[in-house]
Amino acid sequence: MNILALDTATPLGGAALLLRGEPVEHVRFEAGEGHVAKLPEAVDGLLSKAGWSYEELGLIAVTVGPGSFAGVRVALGFAKGLALANNTPLVGVSTLMVVAAGAGIGSDVMRPDVVAVMDARKGEVFSARYRFDETGFPSEYWPPGCWLPSSLASSLGPARTLMTGDGLRAHEAVFKEHMGKRFKTAPEENWAPHPMVLGVLGLRLFEARGATPAEELEPVYLRVPEAERHKKAAQAQAAASEAKSGDAPSQ
Repeated sequence: MNILALDTATPLGGAALLLRGEPVEHVRFEAGEGHVAKLPEAVDGLLSKAGWSYEELGLIAVTVGPGSFAGVRVALGFAKGLALANNTPLVGVSTLMVVAAGAGIGSDVMRPDVVAVMDARKGEVFSARYRFDETGFPSEYWPPGCWLPSSLASSLGPARTLMTGDGLRAHEAVFKEHMGKRFKTAPEENWAPHPMVLGVLGLRLFEARGATPAEELEPVYLRVPEAERHKKAAQAQAAASEAKSGDAPSQ
């Protein structure tokens, strides 16, 4: 099976090709002017190197969030378009699961239990805790959520905890303060989601539960987008003004 993996949920995007779960080609790219300008070019380049066509893809794996609101939509929209155009099976994977599964790449880090922490901005982090089976496949131990770093650190319990993700870069001091010697991190070069890891997870999930229809696959934000918050606030303010006006006595 020819697999295409796509991720633009964080500032470091990526795409990868795998054959039956084994690496073929991959590329990483910074957002710069935006992932939307780089992802199609990156995928075209990978397919050209491998000598594959879009029609030969047997599975597309894509991160569905959490992450940047705009970034998550870029890869997901591109993946949906490819899946619908070529009738290719599609599977979505949590960005946090990809981050957790990449914790031990190129190192001797043991991963029975990993907490993935992504920078959510506004002083918060997206996080989930995963446990790995004997094959190295993660399952959710704590579901994804949006946390204050101090609250997350206080909730992790007395055992030493392996953590990974770019949320550590922004809030390392908070975790060290609250966790002390219990705080352990994966190598920093593994903190960003890796497209090869995404491809492997996508294949495993596809084998376990099948594909998701493209029209049913939705982004996972964990927090209401800023534009939507402003819209709801404006609607609430307008409704309140209208109600106040309606209560005013007639002259």
